[in-house]
Amino acid sequence: MSKTFLLEIVTPERVLISEEVEEVICPGTDGEFGVLPDHSYLMTSLSPGVIIYKKDGEKTIVASGGGFAEVGPNKTTLLVDRGVFATEINLEDAKTRVSESAKAMEGKTMEDEGYLKAFSDNTTAKVDVKAAEMEAAK
Repeated sequence: MSKTFLLEIVTPERVLISEEVEEVICPGTDGEFGVLPDHSYLMTSLSPGVIIYKKDGEKTIVASGGGFAEVGPNKTTLLVDRGVFATEINLEDAKTRVSESAKAMEGKTMEDEGYLKAFSDNTTAKVDVKAAEMEAAK
């Protein structure tokens, strides 16, 4: 049994990582799931959330947008619409974005102009807050 597997996190802008890791925890649309070396084949969708991977015993936290995961015994590829290392997130800025996007949604419905963008911004900001807080607690 192998002790590591290749993890690739790919966004439209860049390959965020392509490294051998020991474990990854992903935000699946049906709940979080973990991947270890020699995992069985799996293809699933991802929700916006926090990805945590472990390399050399050290955990790294990534704020992620939605996307897809392709898992195999030796390689896991996460194709996400957004990926930011938690160390790159300013917690206070993220909290401000949560507040501002919530205000932009107040009194509006999904049919109202600007609601869906505000909702998306709010989701992204909440994920950033969670990732930054997890990083600070490490």
